[in-house]
Amino acid sequence: MPKSGTNGRGSTRANTIALILVLVAATVFMFLAFPVRSVTVDVDGRLVQVRIRGDNTIAAIDRADLALGPHDLLIAEGDRVKVDRAKTVLVQVDGEALPLDTQAETVDDVLSEAGVDYGPEDTVLYDGFPINPEANLDEAQDGVSPDILSLGRFTPGPSGDAPEPPVFLSIRRPETLTISVDGVDMQVTSSRVKVEELLAEAGIAVGPNDYVNPERDRLIGDDKLITVLREKTIFLIVGGELTTLTSFRGTVGELLEDTGTEFIESDIISPGLEA
Repeated sequence: MPKSGTNGRGSTRANTIALILVLVAATVFMFLAFPVRSVTVDVDGRLVQVRIRGDNTIAAIDRADLALGPHDLLIAEGDRVKVDRAKTVLVQVDGEALPLDTQAETVDDVLSEAGVDYGPEDTVLYDGFPINPEANLDEAQDGVSPDILSLGRFTPGPSGDAPEPPVFLSIRRPETLTISVDGVDMQVTSSRVKVEELLAEAGIAVGPNDYVNPERDRLIGDDKLITVLREKTIFLIVGGELTTLTSFRGTVGELLEDTGTEFIESDIISPGLEA
């Protein structure tokens, strides 16, 4: 019996040694097969250096203490891991707001992903300004994009850095607008939001010195009214002296005010000031 117990202890010791050797061999194999390497994580405009074992990109993200959204992409290129963040887009159409995170590249791709239908009579707007649906989603609207921070659409984080602002896309359907040319009104149906585009669509040519309100490169106002006053050649006779001038003013009184023409109540003005 004692001899049998000795054999049992020897067998257990042998198994333990064998297990340790296996673990050591596995550890050595792991170090050789998956060496520790330095990886640069490119995220949100900054570079983060981390050390990982092998090609475990998820481990690199964890080491960099990054949070990934469900639509963010990881792109591994050698010793660099790039995080391609999904774009936050809010699509507003027909009274509905459709938020989505997307990797789509063009405006049209986003609208298709959101299930939004639009036609050639509609106008696609990027932050309220017309944009070609084939345009890239990252294209900046030079000089026209509103200050999203001032609109309160998002709040800077604790570090003070403003997060990437969301993209606002909307579809403008045709509606009735008024164009007044020298006091004559005409009604048009259009989805255009820029004055010059609406005038061109309505076939109304304007001269370089004609008065247009809002200005031709601006957006149509909430009153949906565009006023055009044609420049006219005026013959002004004051005290027998003839002056030829041009003006887009609508009344005699406005013209005399512009020209600084002085008169008193007993003077004869023809036609009258309100003409």
